[in-house]
Amino acid sequence: MCNVQEEIIELDLDKPQAGGLGFSVIGGERGIFVKSITPGGIAESSGELQVGDRLLKVNEELMTGVSHTKAVTTIRKAKGLVHLIVSRP
Repeated sequence: MCNVQEEIIELDLDKPQAGGLGFSVIGGERGIFVKSITPGGIAESSGELQVGDRLLKVNEELMTGVSHTKAVTTIRKAKGLVHLIVSRP
């Protein structure tokens, strides 16, 4: 088995009161990944998040082994400054 070194990135996105963080996710229990980044959205303007990044944590909620629905709900419920931990191959 080949050991791929992944980069761990921590970032904070300031979620507006109305609207989202400007990215969508895909996947499920085998991993939640950034599917797309909305042009002009919060995630794009931060310049830190990339398509293909794997979500490890949203604030204090682990994103490993969770369903797609649970991940989306967690992201939507997050308010204010949202702390993300992602891994990038």
